[in-house]
Amino acid sequence: MQRKANLIISEFENPLRFSVELNYEACFIRYSNIRKLEDCQNPKFLKLREIINIFDREIAIEFLKTWIIQLNEYFNLKNEGKLTGRQAEEVAMNILDDYSFLNLPELTILFRNIRKGRYGQIYGRISGLEIYRWVQDFAIERSRAIIKQQEEARKKQGENMPIHERAKLIKQALLRKPKGDDNQTD
Repeated sequence: MQRKANLIISEFENPLRFSVELNYEACFIRYSNIRKLEDCQNPKFLKLREIINIFDREIAIEFLKTWIIQLNEYFNLKNEGKLTGRQAEEVAMNILDDYSFLNLPELTILFRNIRKGRYGQIYGRISGLEIYRWVQDFAIERSRAIIKQQEEARKKQGENMPIHERAKLIKQALLRKPKGDDNQTD
């Protein structure tokens, strides 16, 4: 973690520069080669909680708030349909409270999906609750992708296991005494 923090601090000499230079458009370009959630599972990618640890919670809130406010412009919302700065800040705080495990490529995919209408149509207005629900939906997608990735890795590991090793594991499983069966003798 300390190494990652030093890299971030050396690349962005102050928190404001970090927030400005890693806005949605910058991350969209930086992570343009990442299209699937499976490709986001890399420990080197910066997580929201790490932004809090490296800078502080206020910087992380401001960082997310700019991404949320950019949705107003993207969807060309009129004043009555826009999120205010304060509303965007509250949504950012809620996201940080519940989803600080998300990393920057995942956020980029999430906001790309929002802009594509994947989580619902925008009808001239946007609410904090809608955005929060979209993040919830995304987190479920993310969990499913991780589970699928882990299952595929386990399956591949089993397929690559030599046949004699698999046979040994099966034999051990068959020889185990069933739980709760105290009347059996070995």
